[in-house]
Amino acid sequence: MPRGVLLTFLLSLLLNGFYAQSLELVGRAKINVMDTVTDVSANVVMQFDGTLALRQYKIDDLAQGGIFFYIDESGEYGLAADIADVSAGIRWYAGSNGDTQAKRDGPFAGKMNMAIIISSQVAIGDDEGPYAAGLCAELQRGGYGDWYLPSKEGFNLM
Repeated sequence: MPRGVLLTFLLSLLLNGFYAQSLELVGRAKINVMDTVTDVSANVVMQFDGTLALRQYKIDDLAQGGIFFYIDESGEYGLAADIADVSAGIRWYAGSNGDTQAKRDGPFAGKMNMAIIISSQVAIGDDEGPYAAGLCAELQRGGYGDWYLPSKEGFNLM
């Protein structure tokens, strides 16, 4: 197989969103894809006819370490909540109360709000004790570490 064809094939796979965890190239024409998409939390799934498709999530699906409570129109993106309550005894502030100015709203605004809260708490006075935004920033569930507190709209969607 000429190099140009192989490179075009690999670029085509990448541009179309098909990834493998490892790809072994032997010789000039043999391609073995190993560790193909078998992870149930992956965004690509194999259909009954053997074709690959993007996963279409639904409300109440258990995936990506939580349970989906919001899905956009495409079915490819959404918001998941942790199925465990990790908030028992956790305070909302990091030692000192103050106005963090975390006021963005919208289903995905919680991520920015949480970054604002954490940086504001450092400026206001962080006593290094556990608090809600810090807990979310450090949370690891189902192989995912991108958890954040919901915005007001995100909370209402729950």
